[in-house]
Amino acid sequence: MPDENKMIVINSLHLLVQQQLIKINGYLIMPNHIYLLWEQLCMNGKEFPENSFEKFTAKTLINKMKQMKDMALKNYVVTTTNRQQNIWLRNPLAIKVFSKEVAEQKLAYVRLYKKENSKKYIEG
Repeated sequence: MPDENKMIVINSLHLLVQQQLIKINGYLIMPNHIYLLWEQLCMNGKEFPENSFEKFTAKTLINKMKQMKDMALKNYVVTTTNRQQNIWLRNPLAIKVFSKEVAEQKLAYVRLYKKENSKKYIEG
């Protein structure tokens, strides 16, 4: 994932934090997926913050690819009635964390993975 696209993800997370919808405990942006350890503080109207995040980042990335006439956009084309492209997986692997111990374990994994894989990834 180009650094420019990583910043779109980071800016989206920052916006949700500013709106006091989420609290971020850690994240790791990788070439084809991200790890997020966050706490949902409240709904964004009738929408969950994760849906707001996915919607904002997808729209921004798709618009960027259209403006730049990026051929990679064809990799995200879908044949559904409600959209032309899909950036995020339909059913992401989201795991609820119910204890401090599990949260610390997940954070340790993110930090270890980043340390072992140099500066290819952005960690927060």
